[in-house]
Amino acid sequence: MVGIWIPILCTAPQLLGGYLWRTHGFSTDLPLAHLVRVSLNTVFVLAFLVLTKRTKMLAPERPKRPSVFFLFVPLMVVNVAQGPFTDAGVAIVLVSLAGTTLTGFWEEFLFRGLVQERLRVLGPRLSLLLTALMFALIHINKGPWPVLIAFGIGLAFCVARDRIGIWPLVFIHATIDFTSDVFVRRWEGFGLFGAAVVGAYGLVALFVLSRRSQKTE
Repeated sequence: MVGIWIPILCTAPQLLGGYLWRTHGFSTDLPLAHLVRVSLNTVFVLAFLVLTKRTKMLAPERPKRPSVFFLFVPLMVVNVAQGPFTDAGVAIVLVSLAGTTLTGFWEEFLFRGLVQERLRVLGPRLSLLLTALMFALIHINKGPWPVLIAFGIGLAFCVARDRIGIWPLVFIHATIDFTSDVFVRRWEGFGLFGAAVVGAYGLVALFVLSRRSQKTE
C-alpha cells in the first residue's frame, strides 16, 4: 500500500497546483507557483493524517536525546557560510520562507512520519534505508547529485527521528531549504566541500544503523 499512496501524496498536489496556476495564475517575480504546489502537498498530507486517524502524530514529542539537534547545526548554516546573500526583495524572501516551511512540514510528516512508521514492520534498519531512498527519489527530476544529497541527509533525518521527534526535523529541513533559496550558492556548486559535508552525515547515519539491534526501539 505504501507504494500506492506515496506517489499520490507527492505528485497529485504538484499536478493540481500546476494546473491551477496555469489556469488562474498571473505574471509575477514571486515564487508563488511553488508556494501553491507545496500548500496543496501540505493539505493532502494533513487530510491523509485525518482520514487515517493518525492525527496523534502531529503532537510534539519529548526529545529522547535533545543534543542530537545540534549535530545538524552545521548543515543548517552551510549555505550561509558559502554566501553571498541574494538581492531578492523582502516579498520574495517571505514567500520563500512560507514555501520552505510548508515543504519541511509535508515532507517530514510524510516520510519520517507516515512512511518510516509504516515500514517499521520490516525492521529498524531496512525501514530507515527504504524511507531515505523514497525521500531521495522524489528529487530525481533535479538530477543525480540532488538525489544523492537527499539520500544522505534523509538517512540522517531517519536516524534522528526517534531521538528528537518530527517537529525539530521540520525546522531543520525548512532552514536548509530556506538558506538554499536566499543564499545564491547551491549544493551543486560546493564540489568537494559539499560532498564531504553530505557524505559525513550519511556515513554517521549508516554507522548508527550498523550498531542498532534488529529490535524496534
